[in-house]
Amino acid sequence: MKLVVSVLCVCALGCTTAPTGDTVHYAGYVGDRSSTALNEIVVSVPSGGPGTKTYNNLHVTLAAIINVRQVTSQSDYDVERIVRRMEPRTSARVVDIVLASGPVAPSQLSELRGRVVAAAQAEFDAAYAKWEHAPEFDVALVVTSLYLTDGSVGRAATGGRRWD
Repeated sequence: MKLVVSVLCVCALGCTTAPTGDTVHYAGYVGDRSSTALNEIVVSVPSGGPGTKTYNNLHVTLAAIINVRQVTSQSDYDVERIVRRMEPRTSARVVDIVLASGPVAPSQLSELRGRVVAAAQAEFDAAYAKWEHAPEFDVALVVTSLYLTDGSVGRAATGGRRWD
């Protein structure tokens, strides 16, 4: 009997469950299960109409919000690792959408934000759906930062890997 109880306890500790009902009694169930911020994407876009030779930098930052849909033996850390592995592909899709938009004015940021989220989510979902445990988690990509700067402001230089 002790063996059965021990096995049940070990199995239960390894599972992730989704909260039920409107009231929760455990602080860990308030808010989203986890989230992970992705690296900032900076894309140079024309600042005016056709033929303009000045550019602005559009800064876009995405994050993934992860929540459990059903009881699972998988961890949200598994999902975070998938999000990280998909980051280059997702970021490349964002760059494609921004470059296809042409000149971007501050008044267009809200509309562009919607297109960026839809494209990034679709790119992520296409690969994520291949994982057998994907239906157990909800992963929503969101834009956490979106702003324009003049062309002189860019991403900070990072040290490259080279041998001297």
